[in-house]
Amino acid sequence: MDEARFKEASRHLNPLPCPFEKAILSRRWSCQQARRIHIAEREVVGCAREEAQRRCADYLSLLLEKARFVLKHAPGEALPHGKALRLQEGGLSALEAMMGARDIDALLNMALEHYGGLEALPFETLVRGIARCRGRRRA
Repeated sequence: MDEARFKEASRHLNPLPCPFEKAILSRRWSCQQARRIHIAEREVVGCAREEAQRRCADYLSLLLEKARFVLKHAPGEALPHGKALRLQEGGLSALEAMMGARDIDALLNMALEHYGGLEALPFETLVRGIARCRGRRRA
């Protein structure tokens, strides 16, 4: 299946794409709202609830805004896979260290309950987690 057909099929079969797809597909993170979808020989991750997807997208957007310097990423540029994975896994790992949950949905729900909103999260600590995060090394 060519890339254009894959993207078209993905939009049709996965109307709520998971913002943390890269982290989930790395098999190091899970989410009770995640739905794995197989298209041709590829796998994508969708979200079961629109409000959960929106919350995760908002968190990731704030995280990217705060971590641009650490990621050496200019506004408006496409985020390469490695940096996107580092943003997702580093942001989740730092939040996990503070909240203690491993499931992405539970983790963000606990953080919202504890801090009262996404904007109130301790982004300085979260960005340090992103800075410490290093992807898998090639053999």
